[in-house]
Amino acid sequence: VSAEHLASTDGWFMLSVVRHGEWNLPLCELAPRSCEMVASRPEISRCSVSNVNLMRLAPGAQLKPHFGNAPRLSAHLSLSVPEPEAAHLRVGAEVATWKEGEVLIFDDTFVHSVSHSGVL
Repeated sequence: VSAEHLASTDGWFMLSVVRHGEWNLPLCELAPRSCEMVASRPEISRCSVSNVNLMRLAPGAQLKPHFGNAPRLSAHLSLSVPEPEAAHLRVGAEVATWKEGEVLIFDDTFVHSVSHSGVL
């Protein structure tokens, strides 16, 4: 991710659970229930090109506008959102905020960016 220069080094943290259908086995040993939950989803477990990541955007960070290069939907399930109005996802002209336990789905081929103006 940092190789893409989308965010500052300390701005966006990503841990791959599944990358192109390959499971992060050391992570699954540390977080077996999380991996079991992900594996229970047929759209992930039966897809050889699926990706699942745990991500964190640090306070004050921004993710530059970018887009994916293949048709795909991106689903963001929010696990912890200490400042719901401080983090924003912009896709085209639309802006959304994350809510704990809710999913945001967008077409990754549209230009999108993320910002976190909070302090937590």
